[in-house]
Amino acid sequence: MRSSATYPRYAGLLPARILFIVDGFRYPDAAAASVGTYFDRMRKAFLEKAQSRGYGTIDLDSIFFEHHRRTGERFEFARDPHWSAIGHGIAFEAVMASPFLARLGAPTSQHRQ
Repeated sequence: MRSSATYPRYAGLLPARILFIVDGFRYPDAAAASVGTYFDRMRKAFLEKAQSRGYGTIDLDSIFFEHHRRTGERFEFARDPHWSAIGHGIAFEAVMASPFLARLGAPTSQHRQ
């Protein structure tokens, strides 16, 4: 992560008004097989540092894990690791349900019809 002043200056916002949505392993078996890897350590370090500097964060792994356990659905395209509509929908719902939006006074999933 760059210096704590870079992102707020670039965005013209205070850290408390910036939300990082962090993708990860997406599936419990992939996470279990990757414990202690560089990616695992860097994700955790990024989330910890962002939170300590006052940024909002959402770690999607637990949300993806739970959805996958319930439905068995995949979150990316068969031939492309980018999120499919399912992955984007889950990320959207995570943002809408997060306390971050409520803190900003923005409508949340509880306010939508």
